[in-house]
Amino acid sequence: MLPRVLVRLALRNLRRYLRRTVLTASAMIVGGAFLVWSITVDDGSHEQWIDSGVRMGSGHVTVERPEYRLTPQIDNRLTTDVRRAAEQALASPEIAPHVVTMSARLGINGLASSAAGARPAQIVGVDPVRRSGFRHDRRCGGRRALPRAR
Repeated sequence: MLPRVLVRLALRNLRRYLRRTVLTASAMIVGGAFLVWSITVDDGSHEQWIDSGVRMGSGHVTVERPEYRLTPQIDNRLTTDVRRAAEQALASPEIAPHVVTMSARLGINGLASSAAGARPAQIVGVDPVRRSGFRHDRRCGGRRALPRAR
């Protein structure tokens, strides 16, 4: 009996204060629509951040020695045997269909200094033949640091 009375009272109050009811309902609808819109925008921007990070950085998967992450020195790079084993593993029939492309690279961070100040610099060594398969590698401007050897 009590729930039936409460429902009757609630419906009577909704009808009695119609303007307040419409205002509350419309605020909830607008708030829900804004929530859906913001979640959609957030998901899209998160996907773009991941894509940009993968394109700028080292990719989805990196194979490196554990010491290299802590101290990225040339002495901590992969040996030739380990690099070949990683390439063979990525070329295996189970994994190869999921690999878009792969490339060996060596990166060194440092400071480029001049009389005016110092700026952070990163030098990345890549195999140009293998890197040519990347679609996002397009030269869009700039000049060579050294004249071309003839």
